[in-house]
Amino acid sequence: MEEKQSGVEHRLDDPAEWVDQYGDFLYRFALTRVKEPFLAEDLVQETFLAALGARKNFQGRSAVRTWLIAILKHKIVDFIRKRVRELSSDKVEAISDAAAGNAVDSAFTEKGGWRTRPARWSVNPMEIYRQKEFMDVLYRCLGELP
Repeated sequence: MEEKQSGVEHRLDDPAEWVDQYGDFLYRFALTRVKEPFLAEDLVQETFLAALGARKNFQGRSAVRTWLIAILKHKIVDFIRKRVRELSSDKVEAISDAAAGNAVDSAFTEKGGWRTRPARWSVNPMEIYRQKEFMDVLYRCLGELP
């Protein structure tokens, strides 16, 4: 399997050439999206590993660079989904820990009055709910993308 691009031949079956030809571009692409150099390096390495495992399925309908970018995009989306899930579970754990520590009981006096009156909300709870609904739909749609 060979690909011609700008008069230069690239061999799909030589992964060492992938790193030389596309490594810097893929790294810059990942870095602009995740903003963390070590994370960008890891995502590019995972991309090359995934491409190595899937190269027999490459049908040549696109350039090798385009194929590698598509794999990298999927790796980035997977990473973002994982990070969102971890942040969500951390919030749930924090709420559970606060409840376990009787945080609610410490907000009231023995007679049931407030120790310190809560401040007025600076955000609209309905708007927060709508944003969460939107994000749920967005991530569901992203999960359906090829």
